[in-house]
Amino acid sequence: MEGDPSRSRIYKDVSANLFPAGIEYYLPLFFDETATLFDYLSHDNVLITLHRDVLGAAEGFWRDVISRHDMARGDLDRPVLPPSELFLRPDELMQRIKPHPRLELPADGEPEAEAASPCRRWRWSAVPTTRCTVWPIIWLAASTAC
Repeated sequence: MEGDPSRSRIYKDVSANLFPAGIEYYLPLFFDETATLFDYLSHDNVLITLHRDVLGAAEGFWRDVISRHDMARGDLDRPVLPPSELFLRPDELMQRIKPHPRLELPADGEPEAEAASPCRRWRWSAVPTTRCTVWPIIWLAASTAC
């Protein structure tokens, strides 16, 4: 960020232990490194559930972030950081999801995409459950076999 930090209202507030709304968007200025949720997940035993079009939602979110950044970047009292310092780009998000086992739930009527590696992605079939079904997990396990 450019200019004299002592002239910034946010700098003055943080120096006085006052934390204004939106301070989380300045985390990269206070820490050498920031982390994402993926930095806390194990690649071996975490199942990520993806509901509907995750890439499409991430791209929509990214467009909104860029739009808000463009609107706010002229405010000298509350300077903004580049979006890539605060958020994962959609391609980065998908890259971080890729190594994890995942359950993908398509939208109703949406055809299922073919998995490049079927053993890393499960398609769940309907499991009939009733009060007299003792072991529905057996049917569930059978429907996910690679």
